[in-house]
Amino acid sequence: MKPTKFGNWVLNVTNKNYLDDMRSAWFYNDFLQNLIHSLKYSERANLGFDLGVLLGEEILIDEIGDIDMIIPVPLHWLKKRERGYNQAFWLAKGLASVYAAPVDTSIIKRTQYTVSQTKLGSTERMANLDGAFTTNKSLENQHILLVDDVLTIGSTISNCAKVLRENGAARVSGITCATPRENFSND
Repeated sequence: MKPTKFGNWVLNVTNKNYLDDMRSAWFYNDFLQNLIHSLKYSERANLGFDLGVLLGEEILIDEIGDIDMIIPVPLHWLKKRERGYNQAFWLAKGLASVYAAPVDTSIIKRTQYTVSQTKLGSTERMANLDGAFTTNKSLENQHILLVDDVLTIGSTISNCAKVLRENGAARVSGITCATPRENFSND
């Protein structure tokens, strides 16, 4: 796995609204694609925990700052039932073991079942997720860390950040395992 070493590269994310900080640990390549595919579709939740630990060791908490809680990007309940678990939850659990921060899955819910983002363009991705997430808990003055597996253009994580901000979050950071090299490169 080749580390990105981008630091906070939120300004280079296409859909960055509502995000203060965005970090991806590694460049998306065939190895990571196979690893994440196994995590998502081969009932390998334990792989998610281990990958989350590696993620926390690659991107140190000092880089992000003090966080109040870690929230995995939620799956719609139908997709979660099909898969058996949310891979982002297991990444968050591994990350939490390194960061010593609580994971909360009750804060944000995915209320709409959406089509896969993989074959959609930037505008289509944002429209696909518009209104897909909700929360009803006050997050006044909290710093939330959102966790997902892959960041392409930021539509999913930005839509999650939007509902957190609307409910009082003072700061929202995002962290993913991987991002495609095409998005941004410091090489």
